[in-house]
Amino acid sequence: MRDGREAPIAYASRTLTSTEWNYSQLDKEALSIIAGVKKFHYFLYVHTFTLFTDHQLLLGFFNKMKLPPDILSLFMLRWSQMLNAYDFTTITVLEKRYKMLML
Repeated sequence: MRDGREAPIAYASRTLTSTEWNYSQLDKEALSIIAGVKKFHYFLYVHTFTLFTDHQLLLGFFNKMKLPPDILSLFMLRWSQMLNAYDFTTITVLEKRYKMLML
């Protein structure tokens, strides 16, 4: 915004399929990031962007595959390949700060 505050320019949502309901919590949280990146592909693909997360383990996943492969599910391995096409940085935020960013 012109006064220096950050504000959302778009919103996105989706529901989980019956199969996705059975994913682990880590996979579900990664899926939410993947769904957002896919939804806003045309805005993100040619730009550098920052991904905010409050999940410390996901930070390692999104930092160009620095997690050991035995921790990752097959979904996350496939998603990591997709994310390698994007230029982004990840930042872990505390819950209180994260809530402030969402306002």
